[in-house]
Amino acid sequence: MDWILDHFQILIGIAGVVAYWINQLRKNAAARSEESPQRNPLGELAEADERTRRIQEEIRRKIAERRGASAPAAPVQPVRSQAEAPAPVVIVRNDELAAPAYQPEKWMDETVLERQRVLAAQLAALEASRAAAVREAQTVRTPASVVVTAPAGELSLLQELRTARSLRQAIVLREVLGPPVALR
Repeated sequence: MDWILDHFQILIGIAGVVAYWINQLRKNAAARSEESPQRNPLGELAEADERTRRIQEEIRRKIAERRGASAPAAPVQPVRSQAEAPAPVVIVRNDELAAPAYQPEKWMDETVLERQRVLAAQLAALEASRAAAVREAQTVRTPASVVVTAPAGELSLLQELRTARSLRQAIVLREVLGPPVALR
């Protein structure tokens, strides 16, 4: 009993939620009872059947116009009620032969084959010229076993850098011709 008195505000909140929920249920039940007499499921189904019948007649008329026949004067199927069995599935067969699959014309095939022959000839010519260039490059190339000797008047690099003047010249050339200081 002490707990109920200590937590009285929680009990009031729960009671308010339950009262709101019950009130909503009553409103929904009243709304449903008001809608029930006005709503006629058979009437709605009859409207849907009539609409379906009109659409089917329109489709049949368009198909007949395409075939060159006149449109039928009266509907083929009578209107059925809900209690009868569902309508059978109607399969419409097209008496016209299906169009053959796309076959390219003969002149297109000949054009493509001629283009392929020209490209094959160009490819063969390019391969032949490439092979000739490779053979020529091999004959021009110096074998690695050949030793190149320096002329008698020139000194080796180490011998040149032993003098102070040539060393200064090498340092200046490196600074001038080398990469910038910021990029080192």
